[in-house]
Amino acid sequence: MQTYYDVFHRTWWRREANGHLEPEIGKRHYLQRHVTEEDALEIARQWNAKHAPGELSDKAEIEEV
Repeated sequence: MQTYYDVFHRTWWRREANGHLEPEIGKRHYLQRHVTEEDALEIARQWNAKHAPGELSDKAEIEEV
């Protein structure tokens, strides 16, 4: 049986009103759904290569579905 994955990106920090950063897992923004592990890893690699994580640490991830 084939295992499938979703690929998404999200932030890991939020900026407080006083300008300080606080840890907070952000909302998932899906890039692709229901793909093979190989495809998911490649999609995440490509997205991360083209998008600097910035101070909020916005990175692509994969999860098994």
